[in-house]
Formats: sequence, C-alpha cells, structure tokens
Amino acid sequence: SNDKNAAPSNQWTLWPAPTGETPDQSQTQKRKPRTPRYPSALQSDTAVSEERSVDDYVRSAEDAINSSDGTDRGSISVGQTNQPKRQRELQPRQSKLGIVLIDHGSKRQKSNDFLQSVANSYQSTFEGRDATSEVVVRGAHMEIAAPSILTRLRELVEEDQVTKIICVPYFLSPGKHAMVDVPNLIDEAKETLENEGLLDYHQGRVEILSSKSLGSDVGSMLEVVDSLVTKTLGDDGMLDSVSAESVSSTESEAAAELKRYINRATLLEAMLKTKSKQAKTMKNRATLLEDALGKMKNKLEQIKDQSRIESEEKDVQFARKIDELTDELESVREAKAALEDQAKVLTNERDEAKKDIDLVVADLTEKASSLQREVDQLRDEKDSFQLSLKEE
Repeated sequence: SNDKNAAPSNQWTLWPAPTGETPDQSQTQKRKPRTPRYPSALQSDTAVSEERSVDDYVRSAEDAINSSDGTDRGSISVGQTNQPKRQRELQPRQSKLGIVLIDHGSKRQKSNDFLQSVANSYQSTFEGRDATSEVVVRGAHMEIAAPSILTRLRELVEEDQVTKIICVPYFLSPGKHAMVDVPNLIDEAKETLENEGLLDYHQGRVEILSSKSLGSDVGSMLEVVDSLVTKTLGDDGMLDSVSAESVSSTESEAAAELKRYINRATLLEAMLKTKSKQAKTMKNRATLLEDALGKMKNKLEQIKDQSRIESEEKDVQFARKIDELTDELESVREAKAALEDQAKVLTNERDEAKKDIDLVVADLTEKASSLQREVDQLRDEKDSFQLSLKEE
C-alpha cells in the first residue's frame, strides 16, 4: 500500500497503535437496558511497601502530637483521608494488563475457538519482551456464545488479578454492534463489577478502558487487503514467486524489528511515568512529615512554658521522637533523590531508543525502495519476455 514507507507515529502505544475516527456521541447513546445471555498506572510491590511505611510514619507523628496533651488521635489530622468501608479485605496487586478481544459470537464453535487462538497468538508476542507488567489476552463474545463480556471481565479481575483492562471490539466495520452494543455491554459489566465491589484493591482500582474497533485502523486494513491481493496474484502465477517470497520475508523481518523498538520505547516511557509518580508521592509524604515535625516542636515549647516540673521527662520523650522522625524523614528524602536519578536514566534510555528507531526506519525505508525497484525490474523483464513470445 502507499503507507508502507511512511514514518511511524511518535505516539508510544502498544503495537499496532489504533487509529481512525472517534465514535460519534449520538451513536454511543444508551440503548434500552439488556441482560447479557451469558453470565476486564500501575504500582509495584516496592511502591506499595514504600507508601505503607510512609503512612506508618505519619501515623506515628499523629500519635506523638496527640499523646502530648492526652487528646484523641482524631483531633489532629496529618494527611488524613476518609476512606469508605470495604465489604471485603483488599489485597495489593502486581501491575498486570488484561486485554479482551470482543467479537459477535457464533453458533459455529470453530469460529468462537478462532477468536481465542488469535488472543493466544497475540499474547505470545509479549513473551520475551522487557515488559514492566504482565499481559493477559483473552477472548469474549457479545452474544450467542460463551464467555460473555461480563464473565470474561470478572475472570480477569478475580482470577488473573489484573490492574487495568483494555477491551478491543473485534469488528471490521463501525456498525451498531461495534459503536453501540459492545460499549453498552462493557458499561453494564463495569457497573455490575462495581456493585459487587470487585474493582477495588489495596491502594488502587482496576481501570477498564475501551479501544476503537479493529476496522477503524483503515491504514492497517488496507495493508492486509493489499497483502491478500498480492498473495492471490502470486498464486495465479502473475508475479514471480521467488521475488514475492523474498519481499514478504524482508518486510516481515523489518516490521518485527520496528515493532520491538517501539514496544521497548513504550515500556521505558511507562517506567518513567511510574517512577515520576512515585517521586511525587514521596515528596508529598515528606511535606506531611515536615509539617508533623513542626507541630511537634511547637508543642514541645508549649509544654516547657506550662510546667517546669514535668519538662525533664517530656523533653526526653519528645527529643527521642523528634530524632526518630528526623531520621525517617532523611531516609524518605534519600529515597526521593534515588527515584529522581532513576527517572533521569530512563529518560536518557528512552531518547536513545527513539534515535535507534529513527535509524531503523531510515534503513528499512531504503531497503523497501530497493526491493520495489527489483520487483519493477522483474515485471519489466516478464513483460519483455511475454512480448518476445508473442512476436515469435
């Protein structure tokens, strides 16, 4: 197709990057509620542990302040938030991405099995990558066949313990199923899982997103059509089989190499965002600790003015607590500095990866042009040969 030599987009997304038109708002309006026929950031264990330990520091500061005059912990709030009561105990999760391919569903089992085989093949492409999180790819059906969208989302949330889900409508045309029915079923499933309390986990919440339909990427669809047409012409003997296989093999290797570079850059950028978020969190916690330390010092001065008899014992207690909090605050600052250094390193790696991609794209463009010239030359020789045959 005409887009084969085009430079890739600078947007770092999972390959291939979905393109196309955004669904019209009027097309995605809620239809009459229906019942499905058949009853989905990212934070590592280290980050969870760091934030939990910082919360402990803040709580110890609150206790130290409140215990100084016998007040209850609820009288002084340091970074306190009102969390709703949970019906179940929330556990931390490893960062994991779930991807759901959603088709219509068929009475023919082989058609339903094919969707899952596509999902398995797509998941296999993530093996061996330098990924920051695990990826799970599953298939689901809009109707007729199982598993349904709700069943598959519940399975990813409960059994696979994912932290984010991307739903991909596996439809070629932007029809009513892709634009209205599937989005509505996804919204209904999200509401059901929300009511069941399955989307929340310790210090996080499962995010369920929807991509555009498969056929919305017109450029990729045209490449597929062009590939099928070229293969059919080659099977009929209208193209030289050896040259066709050579070109196809080279293009496949080039696409795979470019795909690896883009995915690497995507993962590096995700790591950079995660580290930046952690650094921001540590900075906020450090501010809370500094505020708590200031309050403790003020309270210490008040106690000294009120009673000189009790000041000796209280001085010792508060001095010890201040030293402990000061040491912990220094540790938090050191951790923050280390995270900022890691963010700088990741930024440099991302820039280097981008330069490598630009070099690979230029090299692949030159190879594609060379192969195209060879194909044109073979076609000219073929035409000359056919013309000589006709003249004989």
